[in-house]
Amino acid sequence: VATTNLLHAQDIVAELTSSLKVDARDGGDRLLALYTYVTSALIDANVHRNAARVAECIALLEPLRAAWHEAAGQLSTAQSAQPRTASGMLGVA
Repeated sequence: VATTNLLHAQDIVAELTSSLKVDARDGGDRLLALYTYVTSALIDANVHRNAARVAECIALLEPLRAAWHEAAGQLSTAQSAQPRTASGMLGVA
């Protein structure tokens, strides 16, 4: 189960890495470095069954997770405040 979960975490970080536009924002290079480090740490944790490395990855990524959830909540709030109008071929805004 641990291996499956760690591989899933690696897949998530790989997707985040591949979708990151480093030049789009200040700090993009630091975020890429973080993703690279976390990927390496997850691999090490999986190979060596090192729970401390997993905890380190969680501690590094938790603030980002919280920020993403906050941003998603703000986006949802902003979208629900806008009037709904049909705009696409299928009436999808």
